Amino acid sequence: VLATAIVLARRLRAPWQGQDKVGLLLPPSIGGALAAIAASLSGRTAVSLNFTVGQNAFDSAIRQAQLRTVVSSRAFLDKVKVAIPDGVTLLLLEDVLKDVGTTERLGALARALLLPLGGLERACGATRKVARDDVATILFSSGSTGEPKGVMLTHGNVQSNCDGVAQLIPLDHHDRLVGVLPLFHSFGNMALWYAIQQGAGIVFHPNPLDAAAVGEITAQQRATILLATPTFLQLYLRRCEPGQFGSLRLV
Repeated sequence: VLATAIVLARRLRAPWQGQDKVGLLLPPSIGGALAAIAASLSGRTAVSLNFTVGQNAFDSAIRQAQLRTVVSSRAFLDKVKVAIPDGVTLLLLEDVLKDVGTTERLGALARALLLPLGGLERACGATRKVARDDVATILFSSGSTGEPKGVMLTHGNVQSNCDGVAQLIPLDHHDRLVGVLPLFHSFGNMALWYAIQQGAGIVFHPNPLDAAAVGEITAQQRATILLATPTFLQLYLRRCEPGQFGSLRLV
């Protein structure tokens, strides 16, 4: 995961040059996780955009964050009902990661294994040392009470959230977390970094409303932790077989 995120960050160095905030328009998925990790490695603030709020609120978040680029995927854009505003460059993961060769992968793996954190960040495009008080991510509200409001979370904020949860719910490399909450959601964003920090695996599905698929991947991957909202859990209670959740130790 780290090596692939390094490949992605290094390929985005030129498109991201001169930007301290970058937009991410991706579902809970391997691609979404890699983009978030790449942005962090490059010393930039990741702005995960809410694609469910409508075009006006979507445009407002991009304008307030002063985004110049948005990373997405061609397959995902075919399914969402928002358009990238004029003047914002769209970067597609399929194009950015096209033709990645063995040499490039091995080089990224060597950097992951050998470089200290500061050297790794510089190799990924960071222009200065990343500190705990730097803003790691901006999460926007849905705009239900007016224009969306951007909540700025520092690396220290995110880490303390993860540490607090881990005190009550420690994970290890035997655990697998079901990642269905969007990365623009405060809970979904925390779940990504919480699992990474704890060394646990993550099983992604891009649509939390697809109860049949959520039940199926939970059973297939023997997932142990499910994080969801009450609305989604009610859906799973109605549409999933109890045995599909037999491997879970915590919901």
